[in-house]
Formats: sequence, structure tokens, C-alpha cells
Amino acid sequence: YSNLMIHQQMKNTKLRERGRRIVMAACGVNYETADSLLRQAKGNIKVAMVMGKLGLSPSAALKRLKKAKMNLRGVIKP
Repeated sequence: YSNLMIHQQMKNTKLRERGRRIVMAACGVNYETADSLLRQAKGNIKVAMVMGKLGLSPSAALKRLKKAKMNLRGVIKP
């Protein structure tokens, strides 16, 4: 998605920070909002991005992604 590493698993501090920066850049939100979105999405960057872009709940965002075969571009446009 727009050359961002959205498939990473946030297993350590460095990767969690990278995930926050990705959500911040993709959704145009601040650090605290990106952190909140990622926490609600249980660390799933794709779900957090759909939530941030479309204002959906985690379950609704995941449902949309599954319908699009987990293709982020099938849900939101870069």
C-alpha cells in the first residue's frame, strides 16, 4: 500500500514505532490516535488503517478487509 510495510508483525518496540508511523502517514492522524487505532486493532496495521480512513470499528474494518480478500486497496484507495 503506497510503498508502506503494512504486513509487518509488531513484535518489538522498533516495529511498534514503525507501525505507528505507517498509520500516521497513511491516515493523516497524530501519534496518539495512531497508537489508539493500533491498540484497538490488536496490532494489525491493515485493520488500523481501515479504521482510521473509514471511521469503522475493528470488527467492521476486519470484515471489509476479509470481503476484499485482505487486499487493502480493495477497501481504501492510496
